[in-house]
Amino acid sequence: MVTFVCRVHESSPAQLAGLTPGDTIASVNGLNVEGIRHREIVDIIKASGNVLRLETLYGTSIRKAELEARLQYLKQTLYEKWGEYRSLMVQEQRLVHGLVVKDPSIYDTLESVRSCLYGAGLLPGSLPFGPLLA
Repeated sequence: MVTFVCRVHESSPAQLAGLTPGDTIASVNGLNVEGIRHREIVDIIKASGNVLRLETLYGTSIRKAELEARLQYLKQTLYEKWGEYRSLMVQEQRLVHGLVVKDPSIYDTLESVRSCLYGAGLLPGSLPFGPLLA
C-alpha cells in the first residue's frame, strides 16, 4: 500500500520544495511509511511540528516503472503466443498438404475408418452398402 499526494496548495512550502500531485510518499522524517495506512501517515505528518522531511517518488517515475513492467509482461505473452501460432500453422500445413506419419499402420487404420464411413453412406458421394471407390 502506498500513499499518493492528491494536491499541493499554491505557493505553499511543499510546492516550493517541489512536491507535486501524483508523488508517492516513501518516508516521513526518516520513517519508512510503505504499508502504513493513509490516516496514520497524515497523523505522523501533523505530529512532526515545524520540521518535516518527506522522501517522495515522482509520480511519473512510478508510472514509468509500472509501464515498463507491463511492457515486459506483454513481450513475454507475445513470445508465448507467437510459439503457439507457429505450432498451429505447422499443424495446419500438415493437414492441408497431407498427413506425414512414420508408422504405416496409421494409414491402414485411416483406410478402415474411411471404408466404414463410405459403407454407411456417411460421406458425400458414397453409396450405402455399395462398393468403395477410391
